[in-house]
Amino acid sequence: MVLVDEPALGPAAGPARDPATLAAGLGRLREQGVVPVVFATPAEHELLVPHLGADAPRTSCPARR
Repeated sequence: MVLVDEPALGPAAGPARDPATLAAGLGRLREQGVVPVVFATPAEHELLVPHLGADAPRTSCPARR
């Protein structure tokens, strides 16, 4: 299991913090049998979800909705 806490995603964060880059890294972890868990703000969640694969969980904390 790998935990990622608030990855600071966004256009102003530069290429290292691009949501597509994080999603690709999460995919590589899953391919190796690792379970990635991302604790994201609601804004980060909205940026990341479009880059996740079709089978990726898309849940968020109901209290934050």
